[in-house]
Amino acid sequence: LLDVSGDQVVTVADAAEARLTLKFTQGEVSDIAARALMRSHPSRLAVPIAAHSAIAEQREEALKEVNDESTLVMVVQQSRFHDTRMQAAERLKQHDSLRAALSAVRSRDKVVAKQLQQTLDAAASAEAALIERRHAVNTTLNQVQALTEGVWTPQHGGRLLAARERWVKFDQADTRDHDAAFQEALITAESRLAEFQAAQQEKSAVDPATSVTADNQSSVADSPSHTSQSAAAPTAQTSADNNVDSAAQASTQSSSANIPDDIPDVEDAALTPILEALAPTSIEDLTARLGELEVGIKADSAASDSTHVKSVMAYGQSVAVLFDPPYEVNKARPGALQTRIKRVSALLDVRALLPGINVSEHQYLAELKAHHAVLEDRLGKAKQESSDRIKATHRQFAALSGIVKEGKWGPANSMLRRLQKKLAAMEPAERSSLNDKLTRAEKQLDEMADWQDFAARPKLEELCVAMEALPAQELAPDALAKQVRELQNTWKSLGVSRASNDLWSRFKTAGDTAYEPCKAWFDNKQKERQEKIDAKKKLCADLEATLLTLDLPPVAPVADAAAESSGEPDESVENVQATQTAEVAEVAEAAPVDTANVTVTDAPGKPAEPLAASQPVAQVRPEGTGVAPDWKAVQRQVNNAKREWSKNRVHDRKPDKALEARFSAALKPFETALATEYEANAQAKQELVDKAAALAGGDITQHTANQAKRLLSAWKLVGIMRRKQDQAMWETFNGHLGTIFKHQHQVERQKQRAGLEHVFRAKDIIKKLKQMSRGDTLDEAEVQSLSTEFQALAEFPERDKKFLLRDYRQALDSCSRVQENASRKRVKAEYVERQRLVSLCEQLELAVEQPDAGTDTLADDCLHAWDNSEVKVSADVSALLLKRRDAAMAHLAKGTKPDYTGNENLRRDLLVRMEVAAEVDTPPEDKARRMQYQLQHLQEGMTSAALDDKHQVMAKLEQEWLAAGPVARAVQDSLHSRFLAAYKR
Repeated sequence: LLDVSGDQVVTVADAAEARLTLKFTQGEVSDIAARALMRSHPSRLAVPIAAHSAIAEQREEALKEVNDESTLVMVVQQSRFHDTRMQAAERLKQHDSLRAALSAVRSRDKVVAKQLQQTLDAAASAEAALIERRHAVNTTLNQVQALTEGVWTPQHGGRLLAARERWVKFDQADTRDHDAAFQEALITAESRLAEFQAAQQEKSAVDPATSVTADNQSSVADSPSHTSQSAAAPTAQTSADNNVDSAAQASTQSSSANIPDDIPDVEDAALTPILEALAPTSIEDLTARLGELEVGIKADSAASDSTHVKSVMAYGQSVAVLFDPPYEVNKARPGALQTRIKRVSALLDVRALLPGINVSEHQYLAELKAHHAVLEDRLGKAKQESSDRIKATHRQFAALSGIVKEGKWGPANSMLRRLQKKLAAMEPAERSSLNDKLTRAEKQLDEMADWQDFAARPKLEELCVAMEALPAQELAPDALAKQVRELQNTWKSLGVSRASNDLWSRFKTAGDTAYEPCKAWFDNKQKERQEKIDAKKKLCADLEATLLTLDLPPVAPVADAAAESSGEPDESVENVQATQTAEVAEVAEAAPVDTANVTVTDAPGKPAEPLAASQPVAQVRPEGTGVAPDWKAVQRQVNNAKREWSKNRVHDRKPDKALEARFSAALKPFETALATEYEANAQAKQELVDKAAALAGGDITQHTANQAKRLLSAWKLVGIMRRKQDQAMWETFNGHLGTIFKHQHQVERQKQRAGLEHVFRAKDIIKKLKQMSRGDTLDEAEVQSLSTEFQALAEFPERDKKFLLRDYRQALDSCSRVQENASRKRVKAEYVERQRLVSLCEQLELAVEQPDAGTDTLADDCLHAWDNSEVKVSADVSALLLKRRDAAMAHLAKGTKPDYTGNENLRRDLLVRMEVAAEVDTPPEDKARRMQYQLQHLQEGMTSAALDDKHQVMAKLEQEWLAAGPVARAVQDSLHSRFLAAYKR
C-alpha cells in the first residue's frame, strides 16, 4: 500500500504511517520489525523512527539511513530526544541547514543550539581567514610588482627579501593562481637589484666608507637575521631605518678597531666646498641640499671620483633618512626609543664613520646631538608612562570583569575591543603581563555571547520577521513609519549582542524596504513645509518692498489740519482735503457741549465703508509732500499678511525664530503707522461724538437735524480705525443722531396725523382684524363691532381710500374663513359625539335583545359615559337620543322586549323617504313601499321635486331615524347600510 499511488491508497498510507509513528513513540515495535521496516521503506520511515522512537538503538539505525541535510534538519526539528538532535546537528555542514536547525532548537535545546552556533562561527571564522589569506597574497604580489617600476633605492632590497619570504610561508593552495605572476615580477626585481649592486661596487672599488653602504645593501639581501626583521616591519620606513642602523653599526664595528687615536685631517680639494655647503644646513633642509650637491658632483669629475666626497654624502644621506619622515619623540615607546638611541649614537660616532674629516661644526650634527639628548630625556618619561599604562590597563581589565559579571555583553564587548586595540599597540615587554588576562576575558566574552545569543536571537529574529511582514500590511505612510520606529526601538532595547551583529544586516535591509513607501510621503510633507516657508519668505519680502515705496506721513489732529488749509483753494488733492477738513471742523464746532444717550429707533443705518485713505479727514499733509498713503490698502495688506502667515504655519516643526523675527520686524513699521492713524482718527471721531451728544442734549429743531446730517457726512470722511473701537463709537454716535432724527420724525408724524385721525383709526381696525384672523377662533360680536365702526368712518382721502378698502375686505375675508373653519369643526365634532351616543344606545338595545351579551354594570357604565364629553349635540337630537336610551334601559330593567316588527316597518318607511329625497334606488324588497309612498304624495298633490329644501328634509328624516326604536339584529346591518348610502357616508 505504501508504494502504490492514488488518492485512496495515499490516504491509507498516511494513516498507516501515523499508526506506526505512534507505536514507535510508545516503544511497542521490536528491533527486528523496525529493521524490516527500514529495509523496505527507508526514505519514508527514517525520519519518524529517528524522531519519535523510544528506543535509542532504533533511532541510531534510522539516522544512519538519512543522507541529505534537509532530512537531517527535519530530524532536528521533530525529534524529542537530545542525543538524536545532537547527532543530526553534528552532521550538518551547509550554512542554510545550520541556520534552520538553530532556529528550531534555540528555545528547546541549549546544548545543541550552542553546538550549531559554534559550527556557524567556525565557518564564519574560516571564511574570514580565507579572505585574509587572499588579501595577504594579493598585497605581497602587488608589492613585488611595484618594485619592478620606478627608481631603485637602497631600501628596495630589504622589501624584496621580505616579500619573497612571506610568499614562501603562504599555503600553496592560496598562491597557486598567482605563482606565475609572482615569479615573473620576482625575476625582474632581482635583476634590478643585481644591476644596482654592480653599479655600487664599480663606484666604491677604492672607497671603504662608501663600500660600507654597498656591503650593507648586499647584507640586507643575504642576512637571515635582517630578513626576519624586515618581514616583521610594518612599513617601508621601518625597513629604511633598519638599513641605516645596520650600515652605521657595520661601519663602526669594521673601522673602530683599526683607526689610530690621532688621525690627520684629509686634504682633498673636492671635499672642501662640499663641507662648506653642508656646514650651515639643518636636518630639515639636508635632503634638499644633498640633492643639489649631487647634481654638482655628477658634473665635476674630480668630486665624483673622490672617495671622501662619497663618504660625506653617504653620511649626510644616512642622517636625512633617519628623519624622513620626522620622528615623533613624545609618542615613542621605551623599546622604540632605545632602538632609536642606538641608531643616533652610531651616527654620532663621526670619528669611526668619517676618519680624518671634520664635521663637528655642522648644523645637522649639532641638531642630531640635541635629538640624542631629547631621546635620552624622553626615555625615562616613556618608561614611567609605560608603567602607568600597564597599571591603567590592569584596572580596565578589572572593570571589564565587573561588567562581565553584570551580564552586559555590549559594553563588555566594546571595552574588550578597545583593550585588544590597546594591547596591539603595546610592545612585547608591556604585553607580557596582560596577555593572560586578555585570553581569559576573550573566553568569558565568548561564553557570555553564547548565552546572550541563546536568549536574544529568537526575539531578534521575530523582529526581523515582523519588519519583513510590514510591506504586505499596506498601512498608511504615517502608520507604517510609526511601526518601523517601534520595531527599531524594540531592537535597540534588546541591547548589543553577537546575534544582533549577525542579524543587523537582515533587519536593516527589511527596515529600508518597509520604509521605502514612506519616503515619497515624507518628501511631499517636506515639500509642503518648504512651500510654506517660501511663502513666508515671500510675505516678508513683499512687506519689505512695500515699506521701501511707502511714504508714511506724520499724523496731525483735525484742528491743526484745518488751520494748515489756508490760502486760495485750487484743484490739488491737498487743498481739496484741507477744505473738506475745515468744513467738517466748522460744523462740529457749531453745537454746544453736552452728552445724552437715547436708543435709536428710526435713525439712519450704519454708514458705508470709510472713503479711500487718500482722502482722510484726520490726516492732512502739508503742501508739496505728496498724497497720503492709502491706509485702507495698508490695513488690508497687513491683515492679509497675518492671515497668510497663519495659514502657512508649519505645525509639526518648531518655528523658525529668524524668520519669525524678520516677519515681526517687517510688520512693525506698518503697525506703528496704523496705530498712529488709528489714534488720530479715533480722536477725530470722538470729537464728532461729543458734538452729536451736545446736539442731542439741547433743543432739537430742524436746524439741529441739519447739523446732525452734516456731522454724519463728516463721520464718513474720517479714515480707518480699529474695528471694535469703531463699532463702539459708532453705536454712541448713532444713538445721539437717532435721538435727533426720532424727535424730528415724531414731529413730522404728528403734523401728518392732524386731520387724518379717521385714516389712522381705519388702519388700526384693519390691523386688529388681521390679528384676530390669525387665531383658531374669534369673537363674532367684536368682529361685527369693528366692521360697523369702520363703515361709520368719514370719507377717506383718495390716496388712502383704495388701499384701506382693499385691506379691510381682505381682513374680513380672513375672519370669515376662520368662522367657517370653526363651524365645520363644530359640525364634525357634534356628528362624532352623536355617533358615540347612538353607539351607547345600541349597546343597551343589544343587551335587551341578547341578555347574555350584556354585563351587570352595563347600565351604569352607559350612564357614566353618556355625559363624559365636552362636546354637546343640539337639544332636539339630545332629547331624542335620551328618550331612546331611557326606553332601552327600561326594557333592560323589566326584562321586556320592544316591538321589533313595528320598529322595522318604521325604519323601512324612513329609508324609503330618505331614498326618494336623495334620489337613490330602493332595494327590491321595499319597491312596493316606495311606490305606495310616491302614490300617497301624488294623491296629496305633492312630488319630490316640490320639496322646498332637500337638506332640511334629510336632516329631519335623520333625526327621526335616530329616535326610531331598535330592530332585530338580523336586519339591523342591512338597514344601516341603506341609511349610509342615502346620506352618502
